[in-house]
Amino acid sequence: MVLVHTLFRLAETRGYEIVAAEDSWGVFRGVAIAIRGHRYAVKISELTSSIPTSETERERWRKDHPWRTDEDPPPRKSVANGRLKLTFPTFIEGDRSSWSEGPRGSLESKFIRVLDELEARAARDDVRDLERARQERERQRLVREREEHERLERIEEGNRKRLSAEVQAWRRAEEIRDYIAALRKRAISLSEIERARIEGWCDWAEQLASDVDPLQNIEAIPGLNGGDENPPKRDP
Repeated sequence: MVLVHTLFRLAETRGYEIVAAEDSWGVFRGVAIAIRGHRYAVKISELTSSIPTSETERERWRKDHPWRTDEDPPPRKSVANGRLKLTFPTFIEGDRSSWSEGPRGSLESKFIRVLDELEARAARDDVRDLERARQERERQRLVREREEHERLERIEEGNRKRLSAEVQAWRRAEEIRDYIAALRKRAISLSEIERARIEGWCDWAEQLASDVDPLQNIEAIPGLNGGDENPPKRDP
């Protein structure tokens, strides 16, 4: 269509691109004007006028809809009137999205205003995209902060459990040593054979106390001498 080609040539003189208009599924839906990556689909349609329906048409409607006895045939119908309308169907509410031929001039005479409106819309979309990018950066920052907080919480909880286990092991080692000391003292009064048996048991128990005592395995304590990950610093 010559009219559309005229619009596209004017758009190209401004540095805009003429590209395929696609829906969200990538299906071709026509042609669009692209400004800095923003695509605005173009639609040309013919306007219609409302005229009265004839008696013949009303009678045909009655025959075609015999079950609609409680309704009257449509008194008017829409017919194409030869005047054209330019629409940008992807415009959001609040933006002017259509121009048509009429008493104020031909559609072609309005192309400059149409492209001016497109440029204004693209400028608003630039601002919108910048804001969306800012919001996405902020969202990602909050995600990273949350993940870091959760990581530190896991470390903190792990350290608490580790400390509780170490204290219990230390107390167990001390209790074993106290018991062994009392047992050795008691074994003094036993026979040599019984004393030897008890001493062997006490030696084994003392080795067990050393094995479970965290103070005897200082290198395994987190944050000391190459041990596990350092506990997070706590705020004063």
